[in-house]
Amino acid sequence: MITKEVFVQTMLQLQELDEKYNKIDSALRELDSNFCSFYPLEPFNIVVNLLEEIFQDDDYSLSYFVYDSNWLEGCKNGKNSIFDANNNDITPKSWEEVYDFLVGNMKESGEKE
Repeated sequence: MITKEVFVQTMLQLQELDEKYNKIDSALRELDSNFCSFYPLEPFNIVVNLLEEIFQDDDYSLSYFVYDSNWLEGCKNGKNSIFDANNNDITPKSWEEVYDFLVGNMKESGEKE
């Protein structure tokens, strides 16, 4: 099992990489207004898919928090949330809370840490 500290560090590193890619994309668009886009998605997909496998995240909640909620920004401003198996509204504000949610879902499905 991956520790909370490693999970949080990994997510923060991916988020930082995303910010760097966005800066590169903006700079290239500034140089050439006809420039399409620079955003290699593969590194994110590899890591997120691996983490979803580790956490047995069959609902793709982690993908939702990364992509649909824009690195939790949608959750932090109240625009995005999901519901757990008990119909509780889940709106994590940090990667620590996401980790706890994913581990909780593993335990509910019978997995042990």
